[in-house]
Amino acid sequence: MRNSVGRTKIFTLSLLGIELAGIWTVIVIWYHDIFPVRAVWISSLFQVVGGGNGIPMTMVYSMIVDVQSENSRCSHHRSRYL
Repeated sequence: MRNSVGRTKIFTLSLLGIELAGIWTVIVIWYHDIFPVRAVWISSLFQVVGGGNGIPMTMVYSMIVDVQSENSRCSHHRSRYL
């Protein structure tokens, strides 16, 4: 999906979903007299928008891999683990 839509759009949607979930949690806690505390559980639905917490780091790693050449990736891992 990242090739057809674009990494920055997926990254932005993911961060948007995480931020909306956090904002919803703060609203529920701030207005605890209006919302029941269990309404915090709804915050996970906002993360469906962007795919959850793992997507931003996955996008960052894929962007780093695209910038780095294949030869330098291999030598880096060889020198690190051997």
